[in-house]
Amino acid sequence: MLDAALDLLGEAGIRALTHGAVDRHGGLPPGTASNYFRTRDALLSGVLEHLARRELRLIASLGTDQHSGSSVASLVDEAASMVAFLLGPGRTQTLARHAIFLEAAWRPELRPSLLAATVPFWELLADRLTSIGAPTPQAAARTLLSCIDGVIIDQLIRPQQDFDARSTLEPLVTALAGSVSETLDSR
Repeated sequence: MLDAALDLLGEAGIRALTHGAVDRHGGLPPGTASNYFRTRDALLSGVLEHLARRELRLIASLGTDQHSGSSVASLVDEAASMVAFLLGPGRTQTLARHAIFLEAAWRPELRPSLLAATVPFWELLADRLTSIGAPTPQAAARTLLSCIDGVIIDQLIRPQQDFDARSTLEPLVTALAGSVSETLDSR
């Protein structure tokens, strides 16, 4: 049911998400979605939690939560792999996530679920940034995730034929890791 809701969001946007549409898209008996999620807000929150679990499993499958290396280059590679997935095979779920993000801008009651779904990603990035010596890993994690989301949105709406996530993310990760300030301080 939640996969059907994700598909609807990613394929047709927030207006397509109704209990009946989820039932039809998922091949479920009428009323199934509304039995599990009484309101549209509850359905959106459920979809967001489901999406966060899927993306955390994806990160685990890519090995990015296992510290494949403690360097700026390894973090850039991990982030670039995620961006490539989210713009390619994971495009539908990426569009669904951003549809929910935008809906939360107008509907503050969705923000607690959005925050709860985001915290594990901030923590994961803060841990990775700590491992590479970032001086302010928590703040850098939030900045990095925001910038990655911005890069993804940019490529969804203004795609570049020759887009290279690695070269786009490398200067940002380098700066957030403290390498730029260390270089400037040593002069």
